This record gives sequence, C-alpha cells and structure tokens, in this order.
Amino acid sequence: MKKSRWPEPTRAILVLCAAQFVDVLGVTELISALPRALAQLGASPATAGPAVTAYAMCFGGLLMLGARLGTRHGHQRMLRIGLATFAAGSILAALAPAVAVLVGARCLQGVAAAFSVPAALSLLLQITSDPRARDRAMAAWSAAGGAAGASGFALGGAVTELAGWRTLFWLNVPLAAAVWIAIATTPGLREGERCACATPSAPGPPTDLAGAALLTASAMSLVLGASLLPNAATRELGLALIGLAAAAALGFRIAERRARAPLFPPGTLLNANLRTGAIAAFLNTATTSSAIAIATLELQRQQHLNPGAAAVRLVPMSLGAVSGALLAGRLQASRPHRVVLGWGLGTIACGDATLVATPAAAWLLPIGVALAGVGIGLSSASATRIGTDVPAGRRETATGTLNTAAQLGSAVGTAALLCLSESTTGDSLPLSGARLGWLAAAVLAFVGAAVLGAHSRASAFSPASRRF
Repeated sequence: MKKSRWPEPTRAILVLCAAQFVDVLGVTELISALPRALAQLGASPATAGPAVTAYAMCFGGLLMLGARLGTRHGHQRMLRIGLATFAAGSILAALAPAVAVLVGARCLQGVAAAFSVPAALSLLLQITSDPRARDRAMAAWSAAGGAAGASGFALGGAVTELAGWRTLFWLNVPLAAAVWIAIATTPGLREGERCACATPSAPGPPTDLAGAALLTASAMSLVLGASLLPNAATRELGLALIGLAAAAALGFRIAERRARAPLFPPGTLLNANLRTGAIAAFLNTATTSSAIAIATLELQRQQHLNPGAAAVRLVPMSLGAVSGALLAGRLQASRPHRVVLGWGLGTIACGDATLVATPAAAWLLPIGVALAGVGIGLSSASATRIGTDVPAGRRETATGTLNTAAQLGSAVGTAALLCLSESTTGDSLPLSGARLGWLAAAVLAFVGAAVLGAHSRASAFSPASRRF
C-alpha cells in the first residue's frame, strides 16, 4: 500500500482546514452573483437581504447546538453529516426555480455549516496538543477561513460571468464529497479509531433544547433584522426583529439558569480568553465583510463592472488573508497572541481607511483589500488561538462561541454599514455613501486594536499572560 507523502497529523490538519474552507466559502459565494441570480429568477431587489443572510442566519444561529451535538454524538460523525447536508443544500440551490427555494437551500447549507465547523475545529484542537503545533494549526485554519471568505466574492463573480450562478452550487457538490471521503479515510479521523476526537462522550443530561431554541431564535432574528435595515421599506420590520432578538436573548439567559446541562456551563463566559477571542472574532468579520460587500456593490453599481471584472479586483484580499494567517503562525512564536491580534485589527483599519480614497484613486482598491486580508489573517488566527485556550471540557463551547461571534459580526456589521452607506449616498457631506461606510469600518477596527493593545500592555508584567 502506497504511503501518504504527508505525516498523519499534517494530513489530518489539511483535511480539517479543507472542511473549514468549504463551509466559509458558502457564506460569501453568492454575494457577487446575487444581482444576476435575482434577475434570472424574476425576484425583486428587496429579496437580496434574506437571500444573502439566510446562510449566515442559520450558520450563526445553530452553531452552539452544533457544538453540543458534536460533543454528544462524536465530532467526526457530525462533520460528515454536515458535509453531506451541505452538498444536498447546494443541489437544491442549483435547481432552485424561485427565490424562495434559493433562500431555503441557503438555510439548509447554513445548518450544515453549523454542524461541521465546530466539529472540525474541535478535532483540530484535539490532535494538536503541543502549543507550537497548535499555533501552526490555528494559522492554517485561519488561512483556510480567510481565503475562503475572501475568495467567495471573487469566485462568485468569476464563475457567474463564465458559466452562470447555478454553476457555483454545482461546484460545491464534488468539493464537499472530496472532503467527506478524505475525512473517512484519514488516519486519526476515521470512525471507530481509538481517538478522543472521533468518539462521542458518555451519555449525560439531555441537551438543553429550550435554551438552544431561544439562542437560535435570538441569533436568527438579529441577523435577519439587520439584513432588512438597509432597505427603507423593510426597516421597521428589521427593527422589530432586532427587538425580538433581544427578548429571545433574555429568555435564553433565564432558561440557561434552570437547565440541567446548559449550552454555556456556569462561568464559561467569565473566561477572559474566551471573551477576548469572541469580541475579536466579531470585530474581524464586522470590519472586513462589510468593507468588501460595499466594495462589491460599488464596483457593480457605480463603476458598472460585470461580476467577473469586479471579482478580479477583490483577489488581493484572498492572497492577503493567506499571507496574514501564515505570518501570524511565525509571529506567535515570539510575541504574545494579544499583541498579534492588535496588529491584525490595526492592519484591517489601515486597509479600510485606504478604501475611503478609492473613489478618487481607483488604483488604491487592490491595496486596501489586500491590507484588509492580511489584517484578518493575523487577527483571526490569534483570536481563535486565544479563544480556545480554555479548560478542555469547555473547548466545544468555545469553538461554538467563536464561530457564532464571527458569523454575527459578518451579518450585523455588513447590514449596519451597508445601511449607513446606502442611506447617505448622494448626500453633500464631505464623506458619504461607500466612503462613509469604509470610514466607519476603519474606526471600528482601530478602536478594537487600541483597546486590545492597551489590555496587552497592562497584562505584560504578568508571567501567566506572556503567551496571551
């Protein structure tokens, strides 16, 4: 039997990063293609919000439940179920005869991602016990996620221009199948091997379904409500859904106190590392996804570029994201993770600020998106590494929390800054429209970098905080 060229742990890490790539790619791949997809389906532009956010809504809303199911039934099993469900959702989207079916298919894909992403990250943590190996694995994981998120914009535009938007979803099917087969055949990840990462936990108290339902309702209402804010006709409904999200969050808190096995074990959210990682994960996606979404719309609406031409201009972000994540793996060997995190957010701020000048100097666009890509590569690798440095029994909760924060950041940040951009377009202010949206993203990233940087300096004299 021919021996694999990759050492077993490295091969397993690459396979898990491929699963991350597939799921994160699904978040953004439709955005560039959406104008053409809606036109071909005969749908109103007002349906753009639900079509874009359906994936993130289900992904973010069900992540905590997905993490808990992985702990209970086995991460490897949940990862394979998630990939199979993702392929099914992709087929449904490719065959969608109407926008309602497309939205439903995107919801199914989001459910699949909620099952597979926390499972894949939990497996990654369990096969990398050495701190340096874990730093490198987190860098690879973040590179895969950053490249997928940024590539979705570019790939969506290019494939739509060359072969039509339905081809995007057909391509997902063999991609998901290949990762599914790799997981089933990779040593250390195969079902039934004596590995903690592949076996379910011992039976315990039943899953907190009431808490899961309330948390899901809160996250979904928040994402959907935020997506409706940019459109004046649906703004009131959006605000009502955000109010519903707040009420469901309060109900979730009450339910958690009464549950025998709460989704968040007592004291989990008091962990400083998890709080820092979750806040950073939210800021990472809120300040980059929003900036790229505004850039995509600006290129197609204002500069009248087709999806393919717009996609080419966004490729530097994918390259930057990979470079930033790999650079983070090197920097973390000699710098505290919080410092690298602050540098990443600062680089995002510089990239977003550069975009402010692009209406007057179009050549700055690739520089701005590349800087934003490097920044999210640096900061996401550090945020994940910090946020998962929790007691072993709480790592599944940490993975769900971090991914939920990232999805909420992407959805809420994009909706809020698109709303700001769209509502000020045409104003006589010195900064309005897209430029104001980019400036707001830059300020948010800069404030995050400053706060985390101050925290790092304050903690620098503590030996226990040297790494983080």
